[in-house]
Amino acid sequence: MTSSGFVQIPEGKLFWVLDEPLPGSEPSRPLLLFIHAGVTDCTLWDGQVSYFTARGWTVLRYDMFGWGRSTPNESFLSQPPESRPKVKSLEHPVQILEAVQNEMTGGGIIGGGATEVVVIGISAGGMLAIDFTLANPHVVVGLVAVAAGLSGDDSTNTKEEDKLFEQCGKLEAARDVEGLALLNVRIWGDGPLMEEGRLASSIRREMLTWTKNIAARECSLTGGNSIACEGLKPPAVGRLGEINVPVAVAIGTLDETATVAGMRRLCRNVGGVVAKEFCTAHMVNLEVADEFNSWLEAWLARYVQ
Repeated sequence: MTSSGFVQIPEGKLFWVLDEPLPGSEPSRPLLLFIHAGVTDCTLWDGQVSYFTARGWTVLRYDMFGWGRSTPNESFLSQPPESRPKVKSLEHPVQILEAVQNEMTGGGIIGGGATEVVVIGISAGGMLAIDFTLANPHVVVGLVAVAAGLSGDDSTNTKEEDKLFEQCGKLEAARDVEGLALLNVRIWGDGPLMEEGRLASSIRREMLTWTKNIAARECSLTGGNSIACEGLKPPAVGRLGEINVPVAVAIGTLDETATVAGMRRLCRNVGGVVAKEFCTAHMVNLEVADEFNSWLEAWLARYVQ
């Protein structure tokens, strides 16, 4: 069964969607909270939703603020971008969990009590997942970082990669939505050091739908990364030793240099990490969905349920 709704916040609204286990599947376990990448929305995880609900898991997703159906209100947008208050995005998962608990009646997996969560994030959503784990140790029972950012990390890219990101900035300044969308697919889909067009055409089309939507918002300063967020203080990079839950890390070997370095830094500084390298760029769960799902299922079976 699928249910969805919105959480009202001072800056606008947050969209969430909850998928419960299919009838006849195994008894439910901790809630799986999936957080999407900065070049997608929560539909990125559609393949994982169908896979894990069929195996007895309850799955919660949401659109980060400024992405998908999580949109700013007129009051927020009426302020000059430089005057807008930083959004407290680290509080959003808790607000959504509380809203979903209130929505559900009669007990159930998340009704009437504390929710245990395995948080799974990719890219910018992975950074948020790590920060959320550090800020909410009483809620999180497992962390999966997929090609994740690491707040406070100083890892760098190659000069070739830096030029691509500089080009992104120029396209955004010129409000070239089409060009920015295509370049984001080039970087995050193909891989910044890979040949353009490497990514499967079906995934490329799917990514382009997302990146066009996000590029339009960023060029108009109404969403995406044009909305500043308040980060974890102090940042995660100096606090990795505080993580005391099972951790899995997925690395795309064709990904940008800084992301790969950040994920390896996470592996070195958190005890007992289970890491796997996939022959993909940034979008691991899209490129090798079956391999990713099987790996994640095996990790959950061993370390969480």
